[in-house]
Amino acid sequence: MTQSDQTDIELQAAAWYARLASDDASEKDYLQFEQWISDPKHRAAFDALQLMMFDVEDNANALREALVENDRAPGSRSTPRRPARRRGWKVSGAIAAVATMAAAYVLMFYQASVTPPIEGIVYAAAPDKTQRITLADNTEITLNRGTEITVYWGETERRVVLSEGEAAFKVQHNEKAPMSVIVGADEIRDVGTVFNVLKDKSRLTVTVAEGEVAVVSASNFIQHVQSDFQYEVDHSSHDATIQPVRPEDAMAWQQGHLVYRDAVLSDIIRDINRYSDVPVRISDDSIMHLTFSGTLKIAPASTMLHTLEKFMPVEVTETGGALVVGSRK
Repeated sequence: MTQSDQTDIELQAAAWYARLASDDASEKDYLQFEQWISDPKHRAAFDALQLMMFDVEDNANALREALVENDRAPGSRSTPRRPARRRGWKVSGAIAAVATMAAAYVLMFYQASVTPPIEGIVYAAAPDKTQRITLADNTEITLNRGTEITVYWGETERRVVLSEGEAAFKVQHNEKAPMSVIVGADEIRDVGTVFNVLKDKSRLTVTVAEGEVAVVSASNFIQHVQSDFQYEVDHSSHDATIQPVRPEDAMAWQQGHLVYRDAVLSDIIRDINRYSDVPVRISDDSIMHLTFSGTLKIAPASTMLHTLEKFMPVEVTETGGALVVGSRK
């Protein structure tokens, strides 16, 4: 791959980052992004950009101070100008975004000249089983089926990039190298706790079993999540909720089960689709909000749906290569 090709990919990554961080990002945008990032070269460029952007946020004050000192320095070419007329928040936001991106590249080139980049290590679970990883500091990460992460490990940082899937974290406390999990345009910051992260297309779900984490979005909105609470945000609709839960239910997949308490059928089918080789859909809108309480053993989709048939007024048929859930006649 030529340098020009690499530059094009980096520009595409920057465009996707800005698009997903905007308030009008749609479900279509997320689906197109998932297709784009499926290319390993694209994923590497996007992961690198996210790391830079979060570093810029972490060092925002220092960058601002450096810019101010540069303006004040003798021989500076900057000259006083008449204040520009304000054109509204959209223009101001665009200028801020450009400034942030510029700062990111300044920081990237500065870091490149001072310290070598941290090389990421990829871990992936097979499609049919989970995988447990123990890092050098005894932090434990359990990957759900088919989940892949990239770990960046350094003296002053511990970062994990999760593009899609689910993982449970048991983090060892280290003030000198805090742990962060980067998921799409969000960052989950932690100092030492137990939590679960699920990334399913445009939806992010964070469940905390012990301690507390902070979920930082691309717009710098911060949501603190304490133990026994679950935070869920859908970036396509911008809907977000935080509610008390039983963390052991959310993390039961590690024992091969999915646990539900008054869960609506549409959410259950969404979960089953994550484990299915064929698409599963609901054909009758009238049954989407039927509720179910119980446990499903993680198995082929047809087996899990057969269990639902025993406890809910639904029936499953196979049509056109898909499993279709409809109302029982």
